[in-house]
Amino acid sequence: MNKLSPQTNKKGINNLLLLLAIGCLLPLFILSIYNQPANDDYTYALRDMDGSIWSTIVDTYLTWSGRYFATAIASLNPLTYHSLTAYQLYPIGLLLLFISSIYLLVYSWLHRVVNPYSIVGLTALLLILYLIKAPSISESFYWFSGYAAYTIPMLLFCGILALLRKKKNVCHFTLATLLIVAIVGSNEISAVITTLLLGAICIEYYLQKKQVNWYFLGLALVAALCILIVILSPGNAIRMEGQVSSSNWIWTIGGSFLQSCSWFVLWAPTLLLVTFIYIPVWGLKLANTDLPFLKKIQKLPFTRLFIYFCSILFIAHIPPTYGLGTVVIGRIANVIYLYYIVGWFFLVQLLIFQYKESIETYYKHRLAWVVTYGLLFIFIFNNVVSLNNNIGTSYVDLITGKAYHYSIEMQNRYKIMKDNQSSNDTIVLPALEYIPQTIYFNDLSDETDYWANKDCQTYWNCKPSILLHKINSLPTSNFEQLKAFGKKIRRKNFSKKE
Repeated sequence: MNKLSPQTNKKGINNLLLLLAIGCLLPLFILSIYNQPANDDYTYALRDMDGSIWSTIVDTYLTWSGRYFATAIASLNPLTYHSLTAYQLYPIGLLLLFISSIYLLVYSWLHRVVNPYSIVGLTALLLILYLIKAPSISESFYWFSGYAAYTIPMLLFCGILALLRKKKNVCHFTLATLLIVAIVGSNEISAVITTLLLGAICIEYYLQKKQVNWYFLGLALVAALCILIVILSPGNAIRMEGQVSSSNWIWTIGGSFLQSCSWFVLWAPTLLLVTFIYIPVWGLKLANTDLPFLKKIQKLPFTRLFIYFCSILFIAHIPPTYGLGTVVIGRIANVIYLYYIVGWFFLVQLLIFQYKESIETYYKHRLAWVVTYGLLFIFIFNNVVSLNNNIGTSYVDLITGKAYHYSIEMQNRYKIMKDNQSSNDTIVLPALEYIPQTIYFNDLSDETDYWANKDCQTYWNCKPSILLHKINSLPTSNFEQLKAFGKKIRRKNFSKKE
């Protein structure tokens, strides 16, 4: 077989993507052993140790937040049973669930179209894209209070997307309903995306068939009902009262629009580059497969679906912008990014259906594969192995020992605080010298009355108030960190001895 035959090329790209995905995931698994709790983790642990899960859900609903499912998940906080070891093991389980969810999503849509190896390859590509560009890896997989309310619903959202390919029966409707109830009760961003997506499906089905799809309409109504339960929470109103910039519609509309546009600037270049790899390896295969569900997708109008995509993206920004007066960053943006990736490739596939003949003509030439490999090379060396992306940072955190020393510093703090019954009014905790950005979320304050300080003090049964020694240090880039680490190794092992 010709060395540049399509079959050989696809197999080679799948192999390479799998190796890259393993390389991206490996440091994230290792870093878990150095993970440490922060801020809200102590707050929720203290809350959940005081009563039953049901009383906690009701009390939180009435006084702070309508996120009933996120409140329930928070009860699994390892700090409630005083296990720092479990806190470090949780991210490993979460990473495995994340991999499985992406694989399930790809498998459910493509298992009748491409071979298992291609499914693994596309799963690897999606994992790489998320890991290198996710707005906050620490809030995705390491900070419990962040991933409990945002990452877990993301995984459930993948389950909803997978169920779209399943038969429409009572069993699958029940399962989808349970997933929707959990997703909507976790955070407002996931709630809006899920509800509007189901609504868009109902609208498009009616426009195509001139009849109502009661299956999807039922799911959309369940989602809408759950959103009302969250929105009407007395706790939401109480929480909004304390936000300076909340309830401002000018800020909400303008901020949501600008943020929605900003994601195209930040994410589209990388996704566009990957699109030219996706087309010959997976896209054309789908376009040439004669299956009923693919024929239905081919009939969908690109323009209208693009409007759905952009509208959902815009509206998803409104709840945090209006309710809390905040911008979409960190864990909130992580949810947006996963939706963005899935929506992007769905729209790309619609364009492939539409221009299949022209695309096939192009890829009949050997030069087309040379270009594809060139773009793959650029993607790898400009994005995947970039020193300053999430994965580059994770390797720097490991290689320089930042994660290890961070863990040691935090453990020393615990020893100072735990059961400290001294007569001092205040104890000063040492500031962190090492901050591994991959697993670090936030720290205490240099003010004793800061809420996180008080909760941390109470959790460790520390009688004196605690505050953080204030230290002024400028953050350095990954390159500077590696340079400093290299100098340290040189001084220690290769300096001239007198």
